[in-house]
Amino acid sequence: MEFRDLRYFIDLVESESYHATAQKNQVTQPAISAMVKRLEEECGVQLIFKRSSRAPLVITPAGQVLYKRAKNLVKEENSIKIEVKRANANNFRLGYSELAGKAWLASVITHLNQGRMLANIETKEENSHLLEQHLREGRFDVIVFSRLGSE
Repeated sequence: MEFRDLRYFIDLVESESYHATAQKNQVTQPAISAMVKRLEEECGVQLIFKRSSRAPLVITPAGQVLYKRAKNLVKEENSIKIEVKRANANNFRLGYSELAGKAWLASVITHLNQGRMLANIETKEENSHLLEQHLREGRFDVIVFSRLGSE
């Protein structure tokens, strides 16, 4: 299985449209149809019920399994790419929330910097609700945030 085919299949399931999938990936609709056929031949099962051009896309149970597993594989592929690119980087990116930064992180960073321990660490304050998203996207290596309340 090719990652490209898995990405196309994910897009097809999510958009429920051969046309939209082809447009998003800048390929032709026959290329998307060929991808489905390749995956079906490789898996030995039908992934999409045959349909008329006006009927909604219907994914078979096997197609649902492939979709869920493919999403995990593509996510892992993206993580690998990020880690490989960072492997030779000479820095470390730390994102932190305003609350965490004001409460205690700034003093910790200042203390560590006195010993030049943070020479290769970039820090950035960010809104708490964006930190996790940025971590997933590879903008930060680690995030620090705190919540008010009893959680």
